[in-house]
Amino acid sequence: MPNDRRTSGSKKKGSNTRRPNGESRAGLPSLEVQVIWGDITLVKGDVYVSGHYENVLPQNAELALDRLVSGKGMFETVDETWVLRSLTRRGILRGALGDVALYPCPPDPEGQRRFVAIAGMGHPGKFGPPELRGLARNLTVTLTALPDVSTVCSVLIGGGAGNLPIAEAVSGLLMGMADALEPGGNPAQIQLLRLVEFELGKAREIHRHVRASASSLDMKDRLQISVPDIEEHAELGGKIGDSYCMALALAAAALAASGSGNDHQRALRTLLGTVDHPPGFVETALTALTKLTANDGKKAAATLSDLAAALTVDFSPPRRAGPPVPTRISFVRDGPTIRAAALTEMAVTPERAVGVDYPLLSELVDEMTDPAHNEVAALASNLNRLVVPRDFREPIAKARTLVFEVDRAMAKVHWEMLSDRADGNDDAKPLALKIEVARQLRTTYSPAPSSERIARWPLKALVIGDPGDPRRGENLQSAQDEALEVAEHLKKKGVEVTLMVGAPSAERVGPLHGHRAAERLHVLNALTGGGFDLLHFAGHAGFDAEHPDEAGWVFEGGLLTARLLELVDVAPSLVFANACLSAKTSDSLRSGKKTDTARTEADLLPGLADEFFRRGVRNYIGTAWKVDDEGAREFAKRFYDALIPSSASGTGEWKTLGQALREARMKMKEKEKRFRALWAAYQHYGDPQHYLVLPESQGNRR
Repeated sequence: MPNDRRTSGSKKKGSNTRRPNGESRAGLPSLEVQVIWGDITLVKGDVYVSGHYENVLPQNAELALDRLVSGKGMFETVDETWVLRSLTRRGILRGALGDVALYPCPPDPEGQRRFVAIAGMGHPGKFGPPELRGLARNLTVTLTALPDVSTVCSVLIGGGAGNLPIAEAVSGLLMGMADALEPGGNPAQIQLLRLVEFELGKAREIHRHVRASASSLDMKDRLQISVPDIEEHAELGGKIGDSYCMALALAAAALAASGSGNDHQRALRTLLGTVDHPPGFVETALTALTKLTANDGKKAAATLSDLAAALTVDFSPPRRAGPPVPTRISFVRDGPTIRAAALTEMAVTPERAVGVDYPLLSELVDEMTDPAHNEVAALASNLNRLVVPRDFREPIAKARTLVFEVDRAMAKVHWEMLSDRADGNDDAKPLALKIEVARQLRTTYSPAPSSERIARWPLKALVIGDPGDPRRGENLQSAQDEALEVAEHLKKKGVEVTLMVGAPSAERVGPLHGHRAAERLHVLNALTGGGFDLLHFAGHAGFDAEHPDEAGWVFEGGLLTARLLELVDVAPSLVFANACLSAKTSDSLRSGKKTDTARTEADLLPGLADEFFRRGVRNYIGTAWKVDDEGAREFAKRFYDALIPSSASGTGEWKTLGQALREARMKMKEKEKRFRALWAAYQHYGDPQHYLVLPESQGNRR
């Protein structure tokens, strides 16, 4: 391993750099590129860089940088207060393609000030070489504008598993930097780029491609790049991954054995005897060993690293501790075509064009709306066959938590019913009954920045029921009953409940006696000053026929739209709405057929969720079709039973929204003969891993 220890200090400004072949080219900007094996947070630099996909919580290197920004220790548990994680959840750190966000870090042990730069990679599946080059240019322009920045430490953006090949990621990054460092621009302050990779085998591969890119004809006329030997120091915290460790062991055994094929065979089989390996790996390894060691029987001609590079194979990685990283599947409409992309814990699958056209999919959506219980299995498998690309089926089937990222058009699809299999096998099961499932909408805007409420026990809930005008036939007895039952249910769990039920003009007798009316102004006043953790609504939803984008809940006197939440400083973490579409505002024909402007719950729900997200709400649960009144009340109670501990002290086991919804769905599935597929009508827009009360603060009082 090299003795050069420049990882311990920044390179001095103005120092000489050399081209790899020793020639210097006057007039060209210059850059030294070091490749370092280790943990990026342990490498010295002025700025630390990681990529960030839109709406994806920090993982891997970005998570390590979140620890740096948040001032957390190496072994502290990740929580919702970490800076980058919190800003991502709140929609402030978006990661739109080409965006560069800068965050200050605590000074290093020598008192040097540092920054973290988060480079936006856009939506998963759409990031390719042109996007990387443009992002690298934006990043370089931003960093050269900062004072006193000469050393940049970065992971290889776009070089993650399943994304770009290492060669393309290296070339795109360096060419983008060359675009920004062209002569005639601002004086380049960046003198040293440190590409840091946590896994040894990959670090060595990056180093090979950096040298190749630096000496390419395209690069020689753009930028002078010097590439020293790779920095490999165990104290920098790097990892020898399972696959590379196995490759090194195989290579060492081969070099130690005699040159005969039988000895190679014995060495391989001994090493692999207790390790699962892919089919055909032994034969592949034997071929590589024979080729690399064949030099008149002189095995010394093959180095250990050469053998290891030839023998590296991807073994299944161990599962991470803590909550699983959600698998994200995106579906967007592009004219008559549907496009899909996938992001799993370990890989990105680029966009695929789905074979089915959108009108045909719409027909299936209509069939899947409120189906009989014995029709669900066939419909669920049919949906899988129509819209899920073949290479997505295995990641979806293996997902432990799943987020569907959809645009408005694809939000109409009943993804909760999607089967984990396409063959209609009896073992097939809708994903929402098997794992935690949620949705997120693709948008072109950033949500309004809002203060994030860190909930403490006891929770505070606002329950609203039956606020429609009875004089116009907008009242719903079932909504009134639901609000009263949900409020009582939450109170028994120790939740502080504010109940508003019935329109102001409704006679305050019977169940309404003694309860405050659900008036728009009073609801807004309560939300503005109450600091509620959750809001439960039971009633009609509708939209303004003259302004169809303005959707909301039907109150006496007008709609309560999400836009009115601009008055609220801290929005509720969760909005649960059993809100069926008001017939008064629907454009359905009496024959039951819809006009081009007709609205259904499936159309209205994503619009409502989207508007609430604009105003700072992070989780919205609603129904995609009109559900049975009794079933609606029971689903709500089952959900709150799972979400909030039974103990009135709040000290029991708390579950995530995704876990609670799955339990409620499973309970209602048991009663499918009575309630049909009601369990699938409930859609969650938001974060399936969200806790109303953070685990570490459970039981803490305000």
